[in-house]
Parts: sequence; structure tokens; C-alpha cells
Amino acid sequence: MSRAVGLHFALLALLCAGALGACYAAATSGLPPKETLTYGDTEILVERSERVTAQDLQLPFYRGATVRQSYSCRLTKKADGKLLSYFATAQLDSRDAPETVAKSYSAQMPGKPKAERVTDKQGTRLVLAVGSKEEVWTVTIVKTRAGSEITLTRVVKHTETLKLPDQTIMPPGGPGSGEPPGRGRPPSRPRRLPRGSESA
Repeated sequence: MSRAVGLHFALLALLCAGALGACYAAATSGLPPKETLTYGDTEILVERSERVTAQDLQLPFYRGATVRQSYSCRLTKKADGKLLSYFATAQLDSRDAPETVAKSYSAQMPGKPKAERVTDKQGTRLVLAVGSKEEVWTVTIVKTRAGSEITLTRVVKHTETLKLPDQTIMPPGGPGSGEPPGRGRPPSRPRRLPRGSESA
């Protein structure tokens, strides 16, 4: 069951999705929409898309807003199709003020979370977050000259261990890992299979 969560929890959940962050960075690097990677003895199917819907995000697009860009990345085990991780985000532009946008999302999100104001070197923004043990949704709103820039994000963290020949690993700080981020032996880096091996 989803519930309102603190901003620190939401940010931690996003950081723990390390593999998903790599997928997001790959959005502009010219990688194919679909490829197979190996992680130890596990073949992982990576599917990327630059078209994300409100259904993908499980968050409504703000009324009257225009979608500037969007991106998603899904990681599944090739053997059985089991979901390992999923990341989706969309950036929207609205003429409404950030406070108006935040009030609307607060009323629609489970648990009716209140917006938290965050200020750092990048500026000031309003953030709303809702999550469970497996998923986190965030809405980030930045004031612009025309109104608001809205970033919607959904992250699904995998909870299954991936076995390497000499160790068992999980995402840093992930459920059941017993380790905070940055500790333990670094996992073997995923490698691409030879061209043509991505087909089922």
C-alpha cells in the first residue's frame, strides 16, 4: 500500500536505483532501445523508451501542461521476464504557479503528501513524494518565467539477488543487503553480448 513518505526516504530510494540512473544517462548516448546485458550468469533485457505516458508513471499529467521530454528504462530477466527495475520520468511545462501545481498533486496522490521546499545550489523547488518498499513516486516543481517546470518520476527497485560466480550482490543499501551505499565488494560490470544475440 502506498503512503506519503519523507523527502529523505524518496531521495534515498532514487539513489539506490543505481542501475536505473545509468539507464537514464544512456538516454542521450545513442544506445539502442533494446539490448541484452549479462550480469554474472544472468542475462538482463534492457528496454528504453523516449515516450512515457501517465499510465507508465502512474501519475496524472498536469492539466493544460505540455510534455517537453520523457524517458523510461525497464530491466527484466531474459529467462523468465521477471521485472528487476523500472524507471520512468517526464518533464512538463505549465503556466500555473508552483504552489498551484503542488496543491493539485497533493490532492491526487495517495496519502495526500505535502510539498516540501528544497533550496540548494541548483535553486528552489517544491517536492512531493509517495512510496512503498518497492516503489517511489516524486513530483518536483520549479518556478519558471512562464509558470512551472514539472518533473514526474516513478522508480521500482528490484529486491531479488543477482548471483555472480563468487558472490551474491544486491543494490547498494537495498532491502536485505545489510550494507549502506558504497560498501561491500563492487559487482562485476555488466557487459554487452555479441551483436545479434539480443534476439529471443
